[in-house]
Amino acid sequence: MRKSAPAEEPEAAESKSRILAAAERLFAEQGYAATSIGEVSESAGVNRALIYYYFKNKGDLYWAVIREGIDQLSHILTEAAEAGNGERGKLEAFVRAYYKLLLSRQDTVRIAFREITGSGEKLGLPIKEHFGQNLARMQALIREGIAAGEFREIDLELAAYSLMGMINVFVTQRFVTGRTFPAAKIVRHTMALFMNGVAASPI
Repeated sequence: MRKSAPAEEPEAAESKSRILAAAERLFAEQGYAATSIGEVSESAGVNRALIYYYFKNKGDLYWAVIREGIDQLSHILTEAAEAGNGERGKLEAFVRAYYKLLLSRQDTVRIAFREITGSGEKLGLPIKEHFGQNLARMQALIREGIAAGEFREIDLELAAYSLMGMINVFVTQRFVTGRTFPAAKIVRHTMALFMNGVAASPI
């Protein structure tokens, strides 16, 4: 049976949230190797023992930070699949929520981007497997739109990658330019470009 949280930390959920937030910021700023449990402890305002209560080691904490963002993406896809207003409405609901998620979790975006591109810590984390699961769910959204007659026949995998890439670039460019576009503008642009393209007539 799992032990109860230490008596000196009665606000267990709030303490764990502070630990994850501090770790997210430090891992993003300094990288995995340069960040110590001691720094996370100091930044979160908790003792080291509490961190080891929730997480086995630094690698487990690192993966928890990344997994939290992946789980949020999965939740967004679930909500989009249950949205109304037809298949286009579901896709628009996803685009809106996904863009807002990326803006709110930019430290996680930096960490995950390093890992996915292979420039990270190479800890053997199952990031690509989890990402692939969410990509498959995105393909399912597009497949349903095709079946409903709202979308034309298209390569599902390429379409899913294209849509996510169109959103991702507006977040990653912020690291370069420092500029953030209004969410409503990005949603309108992304949906119009993805659904209609830029050609005056179909190719």
